Amino acid sequence: MTNTTSDNESGFIPNVPRSVLEVQGQDAAQHLQRFCTADLSDLECGEGREAMFLNAKGKLVGFVEVYRLKERWLLFGSPGQSATLQTHLDRYVVREDVQFKDLSESTSVLVLVGSNLTELLKPLNATPPETMPGSKEGTSNPLVLSSRELGEHGLWLMAGTDELQETLVGCGETLLSSETLEQIRQRNQYPRFGLDLSENNLPQELQRDSIAISFTKGCYLGQETVARIDALGHVNRLLCSLQGQGPCPRELPRDVTSPDQVVGKITSAASIDGDSTWQGTATLQRGAVKDENRLSVDGQSVSILPPVS
Repeated sequence: MTNTTSDNESGFIPNVPRSVLEVQGQDAAQHLQRFCTADLSDLECGEGREAMFLNAKGKLVGFVEVYRLKERWLLFGSPGQSATLQTHLDRYVVREDVQFKDLSESTSVLVLVGSNLTELLKPLNATPPETMPGSKEGTSNPLVLSSRELGEHGLWLMAGTDELQETLVGCGETLLSSETLEQIRQRNQYPRFGLDLSENNLPQELQRDSIAISFTKGCYLGQETVARIDALGHVNRLLCSLQGQGPCPRELPRDVTSPDQVVGKITSAASIDGDSTWQGTATLQRGAVKDENRLSVDGQSVSILPPVS
């Protein structure tokens, strides 16, 4: 098993728990558009987009990547969201032609990691998506998804059985550890719902406005809160990616401190370069982000990485 990642490493991570919610029907696109922060109206088949689903108060119900496939839509993200999202979205179906199917338990999901993903996919008779996020599907091939969580050197593979794993093992591909996936997630600054995020978060706290929020699309549930924050104020806390030197903090959550007070908590972290560097996800008071040179964890200085865009 491998515990570190590098640009030259390749292999796969099997049996990765994920939220996989399928949405079908003639009104599926319009229904999803009315309940998420992202503008899905211009997505072509094979394309995807990050999106947040909100309640009437503008708080998070879910954070996923939405993919437009040939005859369906897929909501794909951190585990534990599918049932809540299905209940939330189904509540507002009146006469629309929209059907939901939770595939989280019936679908085998693995991660393929490598600098040459095209070659790694050849034994599976599959090819990478053309966009990020994006999808590539065939009649008998696995569904292949690119995502911001995995970045340029990783892909999600989905199938109904474990045959993908058997094929990759037969081709001599390396079995990677679950720690590898966490390292990739932290490197790509991708928060996990249920760990770094919850139903108490406001969309702008994620600092992913340019990626997952449209301020020009039509009305959607929770939009009033999002627009009010954008026009008149700001959120009081921000989700940030921290980097520190030395061994990775093991017991989480962990306090992030300024000289005289606790200003936030790290909720997840992973070693990036052995025990010399680590990267983690933390929620910090807005004022602490502006005073980042004074932040520390367990007495060791940490720095804040620029938000993704």
